[in-house]
Amino acid sequence: MQAIYATLHYVLAAILVERVTGESLRAFTERAIFAPLGMRHTLWRDSLSEVVPHRALAWSPADDGRFKLDMPFETVVGPGGLLTTAPDMMRWLRNFDTEKVGGPGFTAEMERIGILRSGRTTAYAMGLEIDTAVGERMVYHAGWTGGYVAWAGRLPTRHLALSILCNGSAVNTEELGPVLMARLAHLTSPVASRPALGDTASVGLTARAAGLYRSLRSLQPITVRGFSDGVSLNTWIGYRRLPDGTFASLEGARRLRFSPDTIAPSGFMVYSADGDSVAYERLDVTRPTQEALADYVGRYRNDETESEIELRLTGSRLVAWRGGVLHDDLTAIFRDGFRAPSQSWIITMHRGPTNAIVGFDLGLPRMRRLVFVRVP
Repeated sequence: MQAIYATLHYVLAAILVERVTGESLRAFTERAIFAPLGMRHTLWRDSLSEVVPHRALAWSPADDGRFKLDMPFETVVGPGGLLTTAPDMMRWLRNFDTEKVGGPGFTAEMERIGILRSGRTTAYAMGLEIDTAVGERMVYHAGWTGGYVAWAGRLPTRHLALSILCNGSAVNTEELGPVLMARLAHLTSPVASRPALGDTASVGLTARAAGLYRSLRSLQPITVRGFSDGVSLNTWIGYRRLPDGTFASLEGARRLRFSPDTIAPSGFMVYSADGDSVAYERLDVTRPTQEALADYVGRYRNDETESEIELRLTGSRLVAWRGGVLHDDLTAIFRDGFRAPSQSWIITMHRGPTNAIVGFDLGLPRMRRLVFVRVP
């Protein structure tokens, strides 16, 4: 398993705060951060039994099309567990301009991006992402826990900030945030539902390139659509075709080059201005027949996490079960590949020498290659 995103450091940071100050994280932050900024409705969820006035319940979509309660019953604080309101979040975002809490240099330190051993910089700072997703420098972060989802971002040069909090996980704040920010700033946004790349292509490279691909780094699928003037990745990232046959992202930070296949590209490369590059491969989108779904049924175990997932056939649906706490309909998206919609899982089945299913990889946007082996 490869974890792309880990919050252990913030658990340790919370412990350090308590040991250095002699106060609980809740008491220290109330005194040193929340009270000075006027964040009167913000506190840490450090007690499951505490009654919090006006707290919104969290909901997630259920299999029957309705919603089910999805409350995070845990007391881990530091990497998460903060109860707040949108107005209070705006007070926190304003502090990046005033530096009332933290003092001079606070914002610069928070926005200092990481540098890898290779010398290449990352887009991640102190719990903040730095990007040009709306044509300007944007500082932001998204998050979720249980059925709660959130997004907060700033356009520093405009002193413009936006906070989104929602108690239903059916809302994708990670996509919604940049779109709303662009509209608030009256920007022509490359994250619109359809980039300005002309009409849908019916011939030529952009038409042949359309299809489903997978990142060889994250193993997450991505849909390429072809237009007369370029292509889009997952609808909101646009690349305009250049005279040399390559493509440039609309915000100018990336280049894209398809493989030179004559019929349909088997893959493409995306090159970033910071020297990074990611390869993508085309996926076979053949869906399994109803009879073939039975090949996947069985119990699968991951020894690293000591967990099991069972795949069952329920009528015409393949369902993933994990004990009595989770069951999710799987949607076939490519050959031997499925998506668990409510969990954001991508399950890629593996076949052995006899073509029988022997296991699968489970992947998330923040985790790769959690290997489950079929239990005889």
